[in-house]
Amino acid sequence: MFGLAVRLEQIINNPSAPVPLTDALHVRIQKIREEMARLQRGMKQGAPPPTTMICEPEDSPANVALEQNSPELAMFVQKLERCLRQMPASMSFLQTQKNEEPGLDRIREPIAPGGFFAPAFSLSNIPAIQFSLKGTLAASICYVLYQSLNWPGISTCVVTAVIAMQSSFGASIQKGLLRLAGAVLGATMSIAIITLVMPNMTTVASMVVVMSIPFFIAGWIVTGGSKTSYAGMQVGLVLALVLMNRLGPTTDLAPAGDRILGVFIGIVVMSFVNLTLWPNFAGKKLRKKLSDIMRALANISRKMGELAHDKFDLVTGQSHREIVAAMTLYDDSTHEFGSEADRQKSLAVISRLQEIFLSLLAASRRRTTLEQDALPVIWQQHLQTLDESIAKRLEMLADSEKHPTSVTLPDPDQSLADLKNLLNEPAVLAEADAQLPRKLADLAGLYGDLAGTLKHLQADLANK
Repeated sequence: MFGLAVRLEQIINNPSAPVPLTDALHVRIQKIREEMARLQRGMKQGAPPPTTMICEPEDSPANVALEQNSPELAMFVQKLERCLRQMPASMSFLQTQKNEEPGLDRIREPIAPGGFFAPAFSLSNIPAIQFSLKGTLAASICYVLYQSLNWPGISTCVVTAVIAMQSSFGASIQKGLLRLAGAVLGATMSIAIITLVMPNMTTVASMVVVMSIPFFIAGWIVTGGSKTSYAGMQVGLVLALVLMNRLGPTTDLAPAGDRILGVFIGIVVMSFVNLTLWPNFAGKKLRKKLSDIMRALANISRKMGELAHDKFDLVTGQSHREIVAAMTLYDDSTHEFGSEADRQKSLAVISRLQEIFLSLLAASRRRTTLEQDALPVIWQQHLQTLDESIAKRLEMLADSEKHPTSVTLPDPDQSLADLKNLLNEPAVLAEADAQLPRKLADLAGLYGDLAGTLKHLQADLANK
């Protein structure tokens, strides 16, 4: 949902391709913002709010007109409206957890003694060994380089090569650029202070006042977010090394330039080693991660009626972590080679998978209440058939390498139609509680949205 909201904001505020906002579209966007704020308050209070989002049908005049004016904007607006409509049902666990009595049964995972080494510490972990060898080679090249030049000032290239070496090429470039940006900003402020202010400072008090300004800027950057925090730390480190490395005032500008050059050399060496020796690209890993997410979602659908509430939370938690990992890989891939159009298609697939995850989560909460009301056996059988068809469809999409539209996939529409037909059978209704038909109708609506999202997912994968 976060990715959808960011992309929608970019489309609206794009100066190169302005989108005309009609009164109806402005009302819909304002409604999306208000609904997000309301859901945020509900999460803070631990009470899921009732949904107020009304989704326009895809063939409604408003959506048809919007798609004609801006197809991309229409796609993201409709996606956000569907996600926000499903979010309150997905947040129903907040009320459940709030009402539960604390006790030993709340422990989700067994407690076991941990070893000294992590499970990844093994000779069979080939990717970790390759990663360590690449980092060692990059650091060794930097060490030989600055020793052969007899230039101790650029020794920071060794540390840069080790720290900037990340799990993928895109993540390494991102880390290196943040380190270089922090070094450049810190060196620039240090040079400005040395040349303009340092000759006029005669007391410790004046030095404290002057130093507080650049260090405040460094601290402000650190608190900006997970990405900029590392750059802010580098700013503070350069300021300390250049301005406070002596007990008195300094006029030496060499450390500032050496720091920038050392960081730059470390990034160049790290990039060269990363590209030539066992290259690992986030974009390639993202494609595999999308298949893993689809298999995890298929596992949720297949076991929706089998698992207990606590175990089902573990399964959904795993799927959520997979989606977060996919978003991280997408972010890293933006610093790698490849077209922006392909990355945007991958982002659209991730957003679609997030919609499916929310739909499954909302359906599972409704299924929990239905099971408590002694659901008739024939309804349970039809629900299991529907869950299995959705799971098989997701698994076949995950196993299809190129995801062509010609692949014959299990269609959950027939199972969904059979489920809806039960609402009109008097013999079945006679066995059910009076409230069950209404609850089943709501559940069928959720499954209908899920079936439609699966078709859109197949279309997105075919365009990838």
